[in-house]
Order: sequence, then structure tokens, then C-alpha cells
Amino acid sequence: MTLAGRKHEMATEGGEVTFVKKIIEESKMYQNKIQIFTVMLGRKKSSNELKHILKNEPRIKSISASEFCQGRIMRWGLAWTFNPNIHLEKAQASSFATAKLAKKNTTPFVLSLDKGARFSDNIHVLNTISELLVNELKATDIVNEKVNDGICAIRFKLIQPSWRHQRNKRREQERALEGPANKKRKEDVLQHASSDELLLDVSLSICTDHSMESSAKIVLNFVWKDGKLGKNGLYELVQYFRNKLNS
Repeated sequence: MTLAGRKHEMATEGGEVTFVKKIIEESKMYQNKIQIFTVMLGRKKSSNELKHILKNEPRIKSISASEFCQGRIMRWGLAWTFNPNIHLEKAQASSFATAKLAKKNTTPFVLSLDKGARFSDNIHVLNTISELLVNELKATDIVNEKVNDGICAIRFKLIQPSWRHQRNKRREQERALEGPANKKRKEDVLQHASSDELLLDVSLSICTDHSMESSAKIVLNFVWKDGKLGKNGLYELVQYFRNKLNS
């Protein structure tokens, strides 16, 4: 059987992170001779750790990370440069990375509600959400794309972060009951900050799942479409609706 490499060529003391750390240190010696340095890694954890190291090296001007897939085999690539005229972060993503990102962005966050006394049907849920969008979230461009007994669909945009940091807001309310604050609270600034920048553009569909034997579920699917907060901001929004609709 032919091996891909000898034992001392396939492994190193300290693992691939320690090995690449040495490469990063050596790259500083050749920064004026070599424009771009690259490595390929076998573990995603290693990639994340080394990206942090590269980002905190002040002499490195830009970095880029990529993923490679061959069947079930995954590899991670890193590139960095000391040249301020090279912008690796603008490099075109691979087709695999582009497809993966597209799939991630179109995968919905799902929220399930018990169908019963509080929410009798999909339209009832839609009306409740619409009231929250208008009165509390100050949403814009609200469009009902489909409204019937089978499925409801709505799209809206948010430019005010009023749904964010709900836990901190509850803590601040509790502190306010204890006595006057001595300094302006961070959440006050967040609440009253105004901006025309799009934070989230969301598509929401509401349907009933009758597959449960005990009781039917009303299922809400939140899909991120656009906005600077990305899917992390959408996750916070789903948590906001979870608290409001289950309270």
C-alpha cells in the first residue's frame, strides 16, 4: 500500500494550529518578498483560531477564508497579506461557499404555537403580529402577500432596533423600580436612536401543522431577505415574537 506521506510529514507536535503559527511568524520575515501567504487546514476549529490570530496581527493588512469540499471531505483555507494595496476580503467566494451561504440565508427560523383559545387560526396570529409590527416595532413597507385559512404570508422591513436586547431592557425596568438611575442607560440610547438604515427585511409565512396527534400547531417561518443585522438579528427578532406570543 502506498502512503500519501511519511509519518513525520503527516503530523507535527502541537497539531496544525501550532504548525501554522510558525508559518505566520516566518511570513513576517518575507513580507516584502511574497505578496500572499496561504495555508490549507483539516479542521474548522483550527481555521477559527488562526483567523483570530491573523486579525490581531497589526502588520497583516487583510485576510481571507474559504472552504473546499470534495465529496464528504472538507478543508479550510486561509490567506493573508502584508501589502496594503491587496484586499483579500474582496476576493470572489468559491461556488461551494456561495451555495452554502445562499442555503443558510434561505433556511428559516421556525416558531411553533399551540392552536387553541388564544390563537384560533393563522389569520388571528397574523393580526397579532401586524399590531406588534405597527405599534411596537415601527415596521415599514408591510405587505400582506397572501392571507387565507391555509397560509398567511407577510413581508416587512425594520429600521429601528426596538426588538433587540429584550433581557437587558427588562433588567433596566426592574432597576428603575428600585430607584432613579444615576447615569443615562445604554438601552435608552438604543431605544431612541433613529436611522434610515435597513436593519432587517423579513418574509414571514404562517401555516397550520396538523401532523401532531394531540393538537395542531401554528407554524411561523421567518426568512431573512436583507439588512445589516443578518440572520443574527433575525434570531433576536424571533425570540422577541416568541416572548410576545407565548406570554
